[in-house]
Amino acid sequence: MAKAEKPAEGTAEGHYARALREMAIRYEGLVKGFSILREMDRIDDPRESFERICVQMLEVVAAGLSAENSSLMMAAEGGAFELRAASSPLEDEGRYYGPGAWKGRRFTAGEGVIGRAAATAQAQRVADVTADPDFVVVEGSPVTVRSLLCYPLLSGSRVLGVLNLSHSRSGFFSVESENILSLVADRCGRLLAGHLAHDRNRRSQEHYRLVSENAEEGILVFDDADRVVSANPAAARVVGMPVERLLAGEVSWEDGVVAEDRAAFRAHRARVRQRGVRDVIEYRYRDMDGAIHHVEEQSSQTSDLTGRAGAIVSILRDASERKRAESEKVALEEQLRHAQKMEAVGELAGGVAHDFNNLLTGIIGNVSLARSIHDGKSIHSLLAEAERAAKRAAAVVKQLMVFSRRSPVERKPADVRAIIEEVAGIARNTFDRRVQIQVETADDLRPALVDAGQIHQVLLNLCVNARDAVLERGPDSGPGGLRITLGASNVFVTEEDRRANPEARPGWHVCVSVSDTGAGMDEETRRRAFEPFYTTKGPERGTGLGLAIVYGIMKQHNGWIVLDTNPGRGTAFLLYLDAAEEVAMEEPGPAAPAGVATGTETVLLVDDEDMVRTLGRKILERLGYTVLLAANGEEGLALYERERGRINLVLLDLTMPGLAGDEVLERIRAMDPDAKVILSSGHAVDAELTFAGTARPTACLGKPYTYGEIAAVLREVLDGDGA
Repeated sequence: MAKAEKPAEGTAEGHYARALREMAIRYEGLVKGFSILREMDRIDDPRESFERICVQMLEVVAAGLSAENSSLMMAAEGGAFELRAASSPLEDEGRYYGPGAWKGRRFTAGEGVIGRAAATAQAQRVADVTADPDFVVVEGSPVTVRSLLCYPLLSGSRVLGVLNLSHSRSGFFSVESENILSLVADRCGRLLAGHLAHDRNRRSQEHYRLVSENAEEGILVFDDADRVVSANPAAARVVGMPVERLLAGEVSWEDGVVAEDRAAFRAHRARVRQRGVRDVIEYRYRDMDGAIHHVEEQSSQTSDLTGRAGAIVSILRDASERKRAESEKVALEEQLRHAQKMEAVGELAGGVAHDFNNLLTGIIGNVSLARSIHDGKSIHSLLAEAERAAKRAAAVVKQLMVFSRRSPVERKPADVRAIIEEVAGIARNTFDRRVQIQVETADDLRPALVDAGQIHQVLLNLCVNARDAVLERGPDSGPGGLRITLGASNVFVTEEDRRANPEARPGWHVCVSVSDTGAGMDEETRRRAFEPFYTTKGPERGTGLGLAIVYGIMKQHNGWIVLDTNPGRGTAFLLYLDAAEEVAMEEPGPAAPAGVATGTETVLLVDDEDMVRTLGRKILERLGYTVLLAANGEEGLALYERERGRINLVLLDLTMPGLAGDEVLERIRAMDPDAKVILSSGHAVDAELTFAGTARPTACLGKPYTYGEIAAVLREVLDGDGA
């Protein structure tokens, strides 16, 4: 059979043959393109990772276009393009490089053939890279590249990356190869963009899950019916059950809120839902084991998964440990202040003992002298002197009891002048007699908003320090000698003052000062004066807590301290306290009428001290009363139950062994709610503040008391209305 001859190119038959070949090539290209697209659809699986999608895409395109090697360069931070995935027959399978993992060559837009494709958003086909001046040789690459086809992958108008195909033979990629790649490039771009967004969302969700599961704060999501629809382990720990049971709706969150806090909790949730605002609340929560948690909750409104408003996201912090630590801190601070008070009382004990010995000498000496003479007028004079000495002793005891008492900070309008005079009295009675104590206060001094007991402690602490300073300096204390001055004046603080001292606050204040003629402080001592445990005294003379406690008390009073001192010029502490609003200071009551009020009623006197019972009986009988005596609480109760039909009043000691006075009072009131009872104590007692309900006495009588005082109180109670 004769061999068919090839039609001549110039003939009609030749043109027809060429057209058929071109159609066949285009058809073959379309078939390859559609085949690649079908493979793209196959690998487009949302369950696949982004890494696997990149590698599979390269493998499909490279196989479809018979490329020896393929790579994907993607845009990175800073506008550069870095290798993200590669596939080569020299490797068993394709590789993926995470963002920033590729340590090789990076390309910027316009740099190299890859950069040219990125910059122009056009395909770049190079028949022989050795003849292209833009081609960048990657040193150390095991791949031989002669023919190169680079195609930009777009997401909208943004170049997402560049897909690169290479072959070791020159001119391997043709126009048809470029056309096929243009057919599938759009699908590759959409595939990468979709999976990249999905991957970012998945990673974000994973990060959120990790943050949520490892967060110390509890995270809860409630739907519009207040059901828990999402919870992390920290929230589950608060309620005391696994997350799964919490999500199963086994308990309502609100049911765990302590009953006393539930109304505030509901109001908090209502504010969040009605106003759509973020709101914060603290409440107590009882877990499944009955333990109480102090919870801080910050809630805000959001939309649920269906888009409906009404869901609430709550961030919870279990503040139980912080609350416990705060309570312990407050208790320790109170113990520290009390211990420092006791330290100061101990330091003053020597002076108190000396003063008491003088007073007791006056009492015992006058009484013993009175017993040795028979002149009525002289006896009366001697007893009067003994009584004056006894009253001075009682005043010293009262001042020390005020100083040493424990009480929370309760700021009230107070007469600062009276506090200063009281502290000055203690100092005069207990300090070395060589130290002069002066008081200088303004005539129009405003009341200050203070806790009187705390300020009493502050001033006495400063006075003790001042005493040590002047005694340490000794005779060389300047023209004023050994002197401590307590003063007070009204001061109006301006904004300019505040600029000079950031702690200052504008407005009216009472400035209380304690100054001395001691040696003063150097800069180092002045700077560290208020540090806890810092002291210039020896270990046997102080703990360094005094000024630290002074500073703490002033902070509790919203006040501040100015320390004015220089070596050789003495020291002055200026304490700035809030002036109270103009209030009428309590005026002293009317003077007691002349004479002593008497009576004929029956009084039950209950006291465990023989001396007090004997004295009380003598006073009461001299006043005309019938007296029944009991030596303790049990005996007093029995006597009252037996004789209550004729007992008009009970004079009851507060502190007794066995049944204390307040317990006896409650039992008497249980028998007779209208019983008139006077509680007597050596401690300062305020019936309104100390007692409540049936344990509140009709009146209180402080020890020691005088003949006239007991007479007046008895008549006031017996003549008054009700208990």
